[in-house]
Amino acid sequence: LASWPEKSSACLSAEAVPGAMSHGEDASELVTVPPGLEIEQCAAMGGRVVVAGRSFQSNDVLSQEEALASATEDLAESIKVFKGLDAKQQQKFLDFHAEVREPFTSSAKELGFGELEARVLSIWDLNAYTTEVGRALFPLIAKIPHGCDPNVKIVVRNGVGEVIAARQIQ
Repeated sequence: LASWPEKSSACLSAEAVPGAMSHGEDASELVTVPPGLEIEQCAAMGGRVVVAGRSFQSNDVLSQEEALASATEDLAESIKVFKGLDAKQQQKFLDFHAEVREPFTSSAKELGFGELEARVLSIWDLNAYTTEVGRALFPLIAKIPHGCDPNVKIVVRNGVGEVIAARQIQ
């Protein structure tokens, strides 16, 4: 739990989830932030992260968020889902943390695509949470870094991601 000296807010951290480990580079107006939470720049955490602007008790639901996009693990479907989003949704999608590198570049190339699609595959791989039918992307939840001593847990049910206090957050 990291405190910010200039504010009395606490950085949220969640258990590490394979494939869901980033915080985005965002334009925060693209993310709906519920009352009691804020998005702040944190160089030590690699980008913009969610912080608590007030205290929460253990088991409080800090936020509930509909998925921006959902897909199976199939790479071609993942690209198709991105291309089916409207322009504003695509902008939100591209705001997620991405690393255009292997294996994403060769996977996109094998499918007949280029660098944009490699970035899309990277976003899916680095940010998605497992759902009942595949995986989903949640813009706010992606800005909660993993931690060794997490203060929140992420639960995905019926396509909705919930952030729940694992203990008291001050």
